[in-house]
Amino acid sequence: MKGKKKLLARILYYSGIHKVKWFNNKNKLIVFNYHRIKPNDNNFATPFDDDVFCPTVSVFIEQIKWLKQNVKILSEKELIDVLDAKRAPSGLNVLITFDDGYRDNYTLAYPALKKLNVPAIFFIPTNLINTRQVGWWDIIAYLIKNTKKPYIIFEDKKFLLHVERKKTIEFFNNKMKLEKTTLE
Repeated sequence: MKGKKKLLARILYYSGIHKVKWFNNKNKLIVFNYHRIKPNDNNFATPFDDDVFCPTVSVFIEQIKWLKQNVKILSEKELIDVLDAKRAPSGLNVLITFDDGYRDNYTLAYPALKKLNVPAIFFIPTNLINTRQVGWWDIIAYLIKNTKKPYIIFEDKKFLLHVERKKTIEFFNNKMKLEKTTLE
């Protein structure tokens, strides 16, 4: 699937579709949200949630370079100024954000952003860091990836882990999101 997404992105880029009217529409703010950046290693694997990972460092750099050439990337101060003025931003603007405070945000994304002189906003969950806890989504993925059991039964539904490990992780992450929403 990742190869198909990359191919589609290249087709859209080289076709010039990014220059169509809706994209160049003025007074917009588009937020690009990242969680994790992958190293440029074809053998990279994680014991945690694969779906939290965004592009590799090299693809991330390509994305940021393209954004820098084609739109205005707002800093946190510029965003606050726009919000304080209670006005729409002038032109097409983007905001680059990172969630969850993963180490690779600092070791991989931050150096690339610094080299390209591009601002970003990092949301750091200090409680998880202070208590050295892992996010629930990563705990779910870790447990499912590392169990020796051939299947999981939950609410009369059987998940065969040798063929649907990723689907099982997605199911339990979605279930947790729904549970958290109803509890709040």
